[in-house]
Amino acid sequence: MLLHRRFRRAGDRPQMHAAEMRQVARDLAALADRIPHGSSDHDWGWDLVDLSRTFTPEQWRTLNGGQRLRAAALSPAQQGLLWRAVATRVFAFPGTARRELAAKLDALDQSSLRYVDAGASSQDARGLIAYHCVHVARTNLGRLETPLGIVRVKARAEARPQTVALGQGGGPGERQAPAAGAEGAPGKSQGLDTPVTLPAAGMTLEALCRSLADQTGVVVAAAEHLRDRRLVVSVKGRPARTILDALCELNDWTWTRSAGRVRVARRVPRAPAEPAAVAAAMRAALPRDLRHFLGIQALPGAAEPPRFDISAATRLADSAGQSVALSAHPLAGPEGAVPVRKLTAGQKEELVAVLAMRLFRDADTPLWSGDKGFHQMAADTTWLEVPRAQGSGQGEVLTVLHVDSEGGSIGFGQNIVRPALRPRSTTGQPRSGQ
Repeated sequence: MLLHRRFRRAGDRPQMHAAEMRQVARDLAALADRIPHGSSDHDWGWDLVDLSRTFTPEQWRTLNGGQRLRAAALSPAQQGLLWRAVATRVFAFPGTARRELAAKLDALDQSSLRYVDAGASSQDARGLIAYHCVHVARTNLGRLETPLGIVRVKARAEARPQTVALGQGGGPGERQAPAAGAEGAPGKSQGLDTPVTLPAAGMTLEALCRSLADQTGVVVAAAEHLRDRRLVVSVKGRPARTILDALCELNDWTWTRSAGRVRVARRVPRAPAEPAAVAAAMRAALPRDLRHFLGIQALPGAAEPPRFDISAATRLADSAGQSVALSAHPLAGPEGAVPVRKLTAGQKEELVAVLAMRLFRDADTPLWSGDKGFHQMAADTTWLEVPRAQGSGQGEVLTVLHVDSEGGSIGFGQNIVRPALRPRSTTGQPRSGQ
């Protein structure tokens, strides 16, 4: 019922809690890292250059003769270079974005918002001056900045921008969790088979777990990354075990019992059996309400299949960024800084939404939509070719093609005759094999 009601209005959005999104980022990075790939999204070109240097005379004759070379016919070492190039093309940038998201959220309470004067040139006809609001985090990856929005004011000390009211805690209409032993509480504990009653109320998962523990006598706890999840619960006389099962099925969570304690947590993403399955595993690792919001998974009972909407992520990032920039500006000190620890819970959730939505970019749409893309490449659908350069007897660009069952193809390539200067690693040492 709750899923049917979500995302029907323009203002509906998925929940964005720092601890949960930090865990999501780590899970996504772990999935992508199972497939060897370069750390930079430029490395794939050098993998193709290295691959071209391993071709045998017979393979060169095939390619220079205008024919395609099937990936399945390559040697294991050559296939390793090819799949590394493909994986780097697909996962390098998203992998970096996930690691940066986790780093920003790790340092969230020590980070700040900075309001930077855009200068007199930005003054409009009303005399208002623009300030760019930027989130600044000092992380284990270095200083990371994320633009949030623009605030226009007359002067920092004289005028304040129109603020956006944000809740101090949970979502709209949230009410306090019922007290322990509320209506219908049993007089004798029967463990997880104890009938539990909770009047309709808004509460966090942590509060729900406390209520279950109070009524059953079993220690029930939420994993740290799920404690702030907001729920609307109405239960009358149902076994605690049934409630836990329904709760986890609705949200793609899992509960386990060990040493008499019950723990509710996110499902551990399943390791993909092959590279082509990594993208599906990454989509499944996103929180369920986020999948619905982005169109990655259809709402229950939907008449049409889901359609990934990258613009939903962009709109949320833009609106949330502008909202927190406006509402936090009154807290800015003389130097234009606002420590994130001074923000309300609602403002922090807006900030997390901005940071999290940076995971999604238009170039990665096939990865999240499941449409045809490089992430689906396999040995029997991938070919290599070296088209002849115009006016030359020799091809210059080694091209990787993915050909689907209907004959359609997508590809990418690298100049292997006159490659650009090979970049150095962050340690200043050349890449291996140089």
